[in-house]
Amino acid sequence: MSNNLISQPLPPEGQSLEYKLRSTRPEILARAIAAFANTEGGKIIVGVNDDGLVVGLTEEEIGKTQIAVEKALGFLRPCPLLNLHLEELDGKNLMVIEVPKTSVAPVLTENGRFYVRRGAVSVF
Repeated sequence: MSNNLISQPLPPEGQSLEYKLRSTRPEILARAIAAFANTEGGKIIVGVNDDGLVVGLTEEEIGKTQIAVEKALGFLRPCPLLNLHLEELDGKNLMVIEVPKTSVAPVLTENGRFYVRRGAVSVF
């Protein structure tokens, strides 16, 4: 299950890393994906709080997160490539969304906004 991309201690959120405690609304997730794609790429790790505490996801939460990612991609044009996979850390399941930097056009959200990553936040 583990791709060994996550190690302890977890670094703080920043330019290329964002934590989500649980699955979030697809519109919000779409903004974070677009911001990473339009900047230098990055990872969104679901199952970790903002302080870097690994909480983990249940099987139900994993399913909800997968659905939220699919819906989020539907809000983006062009649709960026990403790598979505599970990792285990401290016996807890985490969903990792790896977003590479886009090599084509800027990725825009459903309302035509252009998001980028500035430090630990996504801004338009």
